[in-house]
Amino acid sequence: MNLSARLLELNENYLLKEVSDVYDSALLLDEHEVRLIGKDVDYLNGIQLSTNGLIFVDVQMAFFKPMTDIFKITGHSIVMEFLFTADVEVELYHMEGIETYQTNTHNITYASDYGGSFKMNQGTNVNFIMIMLSRDFYFKLIPETSKLHQEFSKLISDSRSGMLSDVHLPFTSEIQTILYQIRHCKRKGELKRLYIENKIQELLLLQFEMHQQQQYLLLEKRRFNHQDILKLREAKMILDQEYKTAPLINELAKRVYLNEFKLKRGFKICYGITIKSYVIALKMKKALSLLNENKYQISELTYMCGYNSLSRFSSAFKSYYGCSPKKMLAVVYPVEN
Repeated sequence: MNLSARLLELNENYLLKEVSDVYDSALLLDEHEVRLIGKDVDYLNGIQLSTNGLIFVDVQMAFFKPMTDIFKITGHSIVMEFLFTADVEVELYHMEGIETYQTNTHNITYASDYGGSFKMNQGTNVNFIMIMLSRDFYFKLIPETSKLHQEFSKLISDSRSGMLSDVHLPFTSEIQTILYQIRHCKRKGELKRLYIENKIQELLLLQFEMHQQQQYLLLEKRRFNHQDILKLREAKMILDQEYKTAPLINELAKRVYLNEFKLKRGFKICYGITIKSYVIALKMKKALSLLNENKYQISELTYMCGYNSLSRFSSAFKSYYGCSPKKMLAVVYPVEN
């Protein structure tokens, strides 16, 4: 595999790495700091880990003008994509159409030659983890004949580009936890190599599990009639407007004329997320938006996002984004010495 990532407007590469496709358990991880400084660069930093059949990149970036990231992987690759922050317009050259990647979503893509443009707005804070695996490495983690990934495995075997899921799926707390553990791994040498490999396998299993759940929910959605769907949309609109002081389940059920069971079950089936998790997501997106303005103290954000306790707000933020509000602020607006 050969990876390159170039900022079109700056004509500058911030990632360049080539690894053998052949899995070799005896090799250790090569670690490399990712950093780019320039007049149009607010910040760009991160970490790159690599070994035969594996390239792992964790990057945070923001720019003073709109920027296009041209991301390419030459050779067959399975790409695990995790986007933490920002809405990015994406065009993958091996897929049809243009889509917007949402905050805290993930997917898995296979391509014989992965390539795409990622368009970022001025001032947008972008944070992603990409885990690129060769076919040999991937099938060492998940056997080719496993029933967990029959359709996706056939794509790989037939060399047909495609994604595990038709839509990007939301993060779960389990996925957030594993990504946090990888980011903060202090192990060295062979222990680190084994630890990271194990965590990547865990992530793959969670992604397959979520995909299976999504397929089940799509089947279940067909059981709801048109009136129920409209009532569920109304419930979502109420939460979108009143998330800071969101109504309790029983109150919301009365307002949209659904019983509590049908409301909770229907919301999860239609939107792929529980009502509680959806409200938390709205609060956290608001928190990040306010944090990016760099106008408010963290204690002020607490109340502006509907929390009455700084500790509860900080705990929710860390659970959602993988770091505390203070650490996020330090990444977005680092203090210069």
